[in-house]
Amino acid sequence: MALAIRQEENRINATIEANLQIRAAQFNKLDISGLDYLRFNGSAEDCYEFIEQITLIARSRGWPIEETGSSTNEFGGTINDAAAAPWNTPNPEIAAKINRTALTQNEKTIIRQGLYHKQPWKVTNYPRVVEPTAGAGGAGLGGEATLDAASSANIDLDGVTVIPGRIVAGGDADAARSTRPTIRGRFAAADGTTTRQNQPINDCKRSRKAVEAVFQRFTEQARRWWLDMGADELPRTFFNHRYEGQREDVNGDYGLFAKMRTTFIHPQFQQMKYNELKTLRYENYPLSISTISGREEPRSIMTFNRWWKSALWISQTDFGNLLNQREEYNKRIPGNIV
Repeated sequence: MALAIRQEENRINATIEANLQIRAAQFNKLDISGLDYLRFNGSAEDCYEFIEQITLIARSRGWPIEETGSSTNEFGGTINDAAAAPWNTPNPEIAAKINRTALTQNEKTIIRQGLYHKQPWKVTNYPRVVEPTAGAGGAGLGGEATLDAASSANIDLDGVTVIPGRIVAGGDADAARSTRPTIRGRFAAADGTTTRQNQPINDCKRSRKAVEAVFQRFTEQARRWWLDMGADELPRTFFNHRYEGQREDVNGDYGLFAKMRTTFIHPQFQQMKYNELKTLRYENYPLSISTISGREEPRSIMTFNRWWKSALWISQTDFGNLLNQREEYNKRIPGNIV
């Protein structure tokens, strides 16, 4: 009887685990096909357009680009706001901007070390799970996979893993105990710089796949820049997020987009764009040249908007609150279009 129960439990667990491995692999794998048309050679003028293209692709394909740790609870647990922790504090720049105050030295250190997140930062929380209790008629069979301590995971960034089922104790149906395989997020086994024990492992194993796929579209100067970085400098996220083991950056740049801006947008070019922005209007924005006819394309509000957004992004200008932004924009386009 005891041997038959063990064999049957192992058979059930093997079948379940095989299906879960497929499901986990499908989630961890990202659709990175069809990017052949993308190119970035390190041109400052093209930097904004390239990042915009990647952002659109990422959102349409569900790549982890939004500033959050988890956005799905399909693998158990519950999505909650991460508790305040040394690795999870609000970005000090936001409060300083709102309050119009200068950053303190401690706040500058937090930014440089990348020990902050957009708030609230969402994680998947898993409660502690103890071994099943034996009971009459096989009550101890097929329990939930154990978890030694309550833990949290960044599923979007770090991916998921399959926890095998196991025989906890043998014996007849009244004494035998077993657990079933399940899928969970991934947790840190010990404290680190950017995480703590039982908190997200923060190796960005899943999000890294998308970033490295984008790197394959780099050419010339951009490709040399990427290849010259050390393994512990390379970004694994699009937004500014420092993974465990990533070297501290003097500028506090940890995500791909932040590193691209610092590297390819020279301060002089930024100043030039700001000067251009001050006089930029619908009537004078540079016209694009058609790749088909070789002639200037007609003016359109869509093309103007692209120039406007590009100049704002490169010069890091926002004109304050939403009302000011709208007023500034409306001054640049003809009244009949407004």
